Amino acid sequence: MLNFQKYFGQNFLIDNNIINKIINIASGELSKENTIIEIGPGKGALTEKLTRFGNNLILIEADKNLYSQLSNNKIYQSPHIKIFNADAVNFDYSQLNLKLKNTIIVSNLPYSCASQILYKIVEISEFIKSCVFMVQKEMAERLIAKCTTKNYNGFTVFLQCFFQIKKMFDISPNCFNPKPKVISSVIKLTSYSDPLIKSEDREVFNHFIHCAFANKRKTLVNSLINNFSIDKSRLIPILNNMNISENARAEQLQLDEFLKLFYQLAKK
Repeated sequence: MLNFQKYFGQNFLIDNNIINKIINIASGELSKENTIIEIGPGKGALTEKLTRFGNNLILIEADKNLYSQLSNNKIYQSPHIKIFNADAVNFDYSQLNLKLKNTIIVSNLPYSCASQILYKIVEISEFIKSCVFMVQKEMAERLIAKCTTKNYNGFTVFLQCFFQIKKMFDISPNCFNPKPKVISSVIKLTSYSDPLIKSEDREVFNHFIHCAFANKRKTLVNSLINNFSIDKSRLIPILNNMNISENARAEQLQLDEFLKLFYQLAKK
């Protein structure tokens, strides 16, 4: 018989103190107008407390057994609560009719597909006010990394273009059942009031950033020439105007420098 907990990477939070801390962070900017989405509610450790705010609550649960348990629980049988048996990575969020900057997302992200869900969240970032996520500590360190540090990469830059990211606290494996083999962290993502990247440029920018970081041993110039099909004659003058060395590597550029370089190239 398939072990759904293992298949979906679910480790259920059982520490009530940690649960309350997460709820307090999520509710800090909450008003009655906000819609709350919980990805992977599982057995409802966070969900039950989220219902107490009286907001529209959307639950997205991939596990059919857990979805059935939630649907049959009288606590969640309310016109303000919608439950979907769906994979958050492939879910069609357009059906939710979200309003701009009105959505708060809470989730213990499954370790096996956390990065995929984060990419999906970026696609609807214009509707998001903030997110409170539990992730592996290693993932959290990547998301908050600064340039020149070992954890700084293309994923870091891409996510930071859409959210201000703050690590809140770490969580011991003892707070979960079953116990994960890694330490977890709670992070908060807050949307910018004005997007740093236009929605129509999102996919190309993502490709651009990952081309820049494709090979850490190569310079930024070589990485972009080889992977992003940029002519050196176009790239070098722009870097010179930005006072960026031709020998610089991607991990040496800050977020604002990547944004400026991208849009300078776009103008050409």
